[in-house]
Amino acid sequence: IIPTQNYDLVEEIVLRLEADGGTNIRHVFSVIDGHLSYINEKAIVVFITDTMIYDIDFPTVVSSLEDLSERAKICVIALTNEVWWKTKRTMASAGIDIIQMSPREANEEKIEILFDFAKRYFDSRPIYM
Repeated sequence: IIPTQNYDLVEEIVLRLEADGGTNIRHVFSVIDGHLSYINEKAIVVFITDTMIYDIDFPTVVSSLEDLSERAKICVIALTNEVWWKTKRTMASAGIDIIQMSPREANEEKIEILFDFAKRYFDSRPIYM
């Protein structure tokens, strides 16, 4: 790594090291916002994850999830045998449901079934705007 005084770059590298291989999602919300800016109706945002999200309970992530859930329907598809407790707690507090599937069952056909289920699930739930 080249020495730098770029605080954002240093912070990102340190967080990656601290995460022990866990995912950091705090920066993904600006990308999602960019995509949602092109959509006139309420969208569905699907997170496919193993739920080991290092920054899931960081205040900025919690706030971003809550804000996003007001503008889009959110579904978390957890490809894991056990949902990480921090992810479970954070999603529950934001009112976001988790659909869990064992990684051994995760083939293309099963993923399509999950997407169909998620679509039907959200189509049947009232939308509050």
